[in-house]
Amino acid sequence: HGTEWSWKFHPANSTHRNGAAEEAVRVVKKALLNLGGEGIFTQGEFQTFLYMAANLANERPIDARTQSRENCIQYITPNSLLLGRASSRGDPGDFDFAGYPYKRLRIIQGEITNFWEKWSQLAGPNLFVRSKWHTKQRNVAVGDIVWVADQNALSCQYKMGKVIGANADSKGVVRDVDVR
Repeated sequence: HGTEWSWKFHPANSTHRNGAAEEAVRVVKKALLNLGGEGIFTQGEFQTFLYMAANLANERPIDARTQSRENCIQYITPNSLLLGRASSRGDPGDFDFAGYPYKRLRIIQGEITNFWEKWSQLAGPNLFVRSKWHTKQRNVAVGDIVWVADQNALSCQYKMGKVIGANADSKGVVRDVDVR
């Protein structure tokens, strides 16, 4: 429906040719660093933790389109492509842990929350291509879809916005925008 895709595949045995994927792996590894301080996970607990962390990391937006009729923003995630359907977006913290008898599950959920906080801080600046100082790139413009960084966002909740105003400085570089 008017959306054009261009797929570029990299050989599986040459990850060095895909800098974006390497950066994504680096960010996840950095977010995983120093987690698990509450104690040692069993194999099953660690596997559960990694599945939940992978789901959070794969819910990041990779492409967004404004839906003009509904006045909303829909985006495609790696999970959309991996699962072939929209995954359940939402904060897994809604589960009532107070009445749940298993302390270990609460510890895993705490580590997932720690992972989300670290990963969202590290991944935000790297989701979109940054220009080098010597290469002039397109400024943010009215109508662009942006990820609104919010330190208080729930796990797996990406606040997307649409730029409704862009203010350029004296050099013509947009440094201030109005977002809806």
